[in-house]
Amino acid sequence: MTTTGRKTGKQRTVPLIYIMDGSAYVLTGSIGGAPKHPGWFFNLRDNPQAVIQVKNRRFNVVAKVAGKEKKRELWMRLVAALPFYEAYQQKTTREIPMVILHPMDERIS
Repeated sequence: MTTTGRKTGKQRTVPLIYIMDGSAYVLTGSIGGAPKHPGWFFNLRDNPQAVIQVKNRRFNVVAKVAGKEKKRELWMRLVAALPFYEAYQQKTTREIPMVILHPMDERIS
């Protein structure tokens, strides 16, 4: 995923694991249970438009932080598929956010 840095305005690209929710991609801001949210989370919070690449396809997306109910549903699905995420939540006191990326109509490539 490529976001725009909230402080620098520079493009920042990070590889991330995702799950699907219909046609949307869902990211988890775990950083392995670190005490602070990842930088990409703050970048998306300040500018929700980003670009993701899945295999050889690139998409413009708009990000939305999952609300409490939606996060509960997505978290259960995530942990069922990737159980190590539960250990990440246990390592930290912060609530690990989940961000839903909705593809925009245009595909870049």
